[in-house]
Amino acid sequence: MARSRAIIVFLRVPESGKVKTRLASTMGKDKALSIYKQLTTMTLDVVRQTDAGILLFYFPDVPAAVPAFGQAFRQQGTNLGEKISNAFDQALTSHQQVLIIGTDCPYLTVDQIDRAFNALDTADVVVGPASDGGYYLLGLNAPAPAMFRDIDWSTDKVLTQTLAKSQLLGFNHHLLEELSDIDYEEDWIRFLETRGDDQ
Repeated sequence: MARSRAIIVFLRVPESGKVKTRLASTMGKDKALSIYKQLTTMTLDVVRQTDAGILLFYFPDVPAAVPAFGQAFRQQGTNLGEKISNAFDQALTSHQQVLIIGTDCPYLTVDQIDRAFNALDTADVVVGPASDGGYYLLGLNAPAPAMFRDIDWSTDKVLTQTLAKSQLLGFNHHLLEELSDIDYEEDWIRFLETRGDDQ
């Protein structure tokens, strides 16, 4: 019998000056907003091609206009760790395998998502390492709030601290291939070059 699967997507309400602030520091707020919208569209196009349920968790609140697919929720918690943990808790009440992703990694494919879910058949945790020291994907079979405590979020320590926490909790984890996030102007330029686009 197939396991019930869901993908949590963490999103920000697209407002100028509130998204992709590191991009905005060199490219301007309007360009950063445009890139954020493009990244969001690319991410949602990928997850819609999977067979998983789609759960859209927004910050700071659910916008008036949301996609017609999936379910929309507000992120709950005082820090990123609490927000991730609470989203997993909510999703795992009705699904057996849950992945969480953001909108920063345009290199993510349907095949990689499928492999992440399949890894959860034997692993407790699946992690997609990002080249900046974070992760672009994390998957669980059961709630694990302790995994998201005492993590130095938005630093290059996130991945190593998360894997250490997983080991400390006695979980076995599966690592996917490393991919790059889009955080800085050079990341975006590199992505456009891989697609053969002009800047």
